[in-house]
Amino acid sequence: MGYFAFLCVWLIAAADAEIVRVPIQKTVSLRDIAKGMEQKGAFALKDALTGSNLTGDGDAVPISDYQNAQFYGPIKIGGQDFKVIFDTGSSNVWVPGKACGFLTCWLHPRYDETKSKTYEKDGREYKVQYGSGPVEGFFSKDTVSVGNIDVKGQLFAEVSKVSFGPLNIAFAAGKFDGLLGLGFKSISPYQIPTPFESMVDQTLINEPVFAFYLQQDASEQGELLFGGIDQKHYTGEFVDVPLISETYWEVSLDSMTFDGNPVISSAQKAIIDSGTSLLAGPSQQVAELAKQVGATSVLGGKEYTVDCSKKASLPDLKVTLGGKDFTLTSNDYILQVSSQCLFAFTGIDVPAPRGPLWIMGDVFMRKYYCVFDYGNKKMRIAPAATQESTLLASASAESMPIAELKPEFVSTPVVPRVGSSNSSNFVFLQKFPLPGGLFFHTEVLVCGRDGFNAEDKQFLDKQIAGMKDFAEIEETWWNTRTANCVELGYGGAFCSDECCSVPHGASQTQYPLNKRAAVIGNANVNKKSLYIYGTGDFDGNVAYHYTCDKKCWSDWSGTDYNVLKNNCNTFTSTVLYMVYGLSQKKPSLGVSDLVTVKGHCPSTDLVIV
Repeated sequence: MGYFAFLCVWLIAAADAEIVRVPIQKTVSLRDIAKGMEQKGAFALKDALTGSNLTGDGDAVPISDYQNAQFYGPIKIGGQDFKVIFDTGSSNVWVPGKACGFLTCWLHPRYDETKSKTYEKDGREYKVQYGSGPVEGFFSKDTVSVGNIDVKGQLFAEVSKVSFGPLNIAFAAGKFDGLLGLGFKSISPYQIPTPFESMVDQTLINEPVFAFYLQQDASEQGELLFGGIDQKHYTGEFVDVPLISETYWEVSLDSMTFDGNPVISSAQKAIIDSGTSLLAGPSQQVAELAKQVGATSVLGGKEYTVDCSKKASLPDLKVTLGGKDFTLTSNDYILQVSSQCLFAFTGIDVPAPRGPLWIMGDVFMRKYYCVFDYGNKKMRIAPAATQESTLLASASAESMPIAELKPEFVSTPVVPRVGSSNSSNFVFLQKFPLPGGLFFHTEVLVCGRDGFNAEDKQFLDKQIAGMKDFAEIEETWWNTRTANCVELGYGGAFCSDECCSVPHGASQTQYPLNKRAAVIGNANVNKKSLYIYGTGDFDGNVAYHYTCDKKCWSDWSGTDYNVLKNNCNTFTSTVLYMVYGLSQKKPSLGVSDLVTVKGHCPSTDLVIV
């Protein structure tokens, strides 16, 4: 199964009802999130494989790419919206059901049969054991809508339990809702046709094919096309690569050479897989290839780094699939991650009879436009229209640019600063734990310097001078300070007016520094923590308008709460980073701090109300 995560997605329906275009987002993989939180790793692996169960316009599902992750897009089941991973390496369909508990599914929509006019009861148990734990629930039947195609009577699983280790971190954080497999039903433990196979059986699409077009970076939208292909997505001519098994999209890997030297000694098996971020193969052979490339092993041989200065001089990697040659240059198999270069291969040992197995993941699918031809049991492959294959990958959770900004505010980055003693305001962050201790709520306090005596000013200036991003202020100090501040916090309500979730009344504009209160009701205000971030030249009232007049945030302005993109912590990051130019790093927020906002606030043409 591929690992997934989440950004905002939207549906683009094709004019021709027999061809479906689905926009798909690619976002941080679950394993990446867990590893990023634990050891700043970078790449997803394919747990399902090592677990116990393992010509005309087409109808499209939009695919969006977010860093090193899996693809997700919108579907409907019984008219209810879900974001699912489109995974060619599995054949299950599941989404959360009503029986999914609050702690597991509180950030997800849950399927409710009472809201569907097309629901049919099935009731059979659903239990799939992945490499690190089970997904459990029961089967139901309803209409599954992908793009503008309605697949009637599709069996799917209503999941009540999701307990697969690192994956559960991201699922619980709302990174995705479920899975829609695009493999063959033969690899489903229940032998149930996938929605795509049902589209073919019900003659809902022009041709029995689907195709992925993967964007080169996170700013471009990709696409999953059902029922046809898009000529704008490829160049040259297609070559046909026959399938050798109707399980995964499996082909023959006839040979692999690096600078003319063989990497494999005999033909092996490979799968084309949208659920794997990199290229993968048997650990020993990947290690030998990494040695030829000059890569250095990290994380126990699961990942490799390369000297960036040698990237341009590295030779091509030639892969022969089903008798057809495909070339990956160093720009394809070396990924630039900030100042580090990563080798785009990872080792994975799949036991016989399924293995040994090589996986042509997203690195390959970016370079080559891949058409999955179900009718003729083959892959059709052509060079993708965009040849540049530089993949931006994330080396840690804190570097994920998930919060997208209005395009006019993305060009000029803000260089974090701490201000000076000449500035007229101190800028603080206050932090409150939420019930359970897993998540935190944050708010910005902007307090005028004139509210502090000379000794206090000197103390705060000294804290600022000696810190990097922020400094914690001891409770014994702030608990006795009554300087007036402006409280800037996001309440998280669903509402239609701009910034209606960011209150700005007397309670917020006359907020003593030592006050223990928050704009949300479930924050544990008795455990308030306070941090100094720097100084600013304007007060909190001005900062409120900078943020809420759509000058410094994405398309949000407080009307559409989203657990990752539009929440209290992206709000405070926006105020700190884009309004005041300070650091947006946060003090030990755990899963509440997976998002980094990017952009800047213009200093002119702002109308202060």
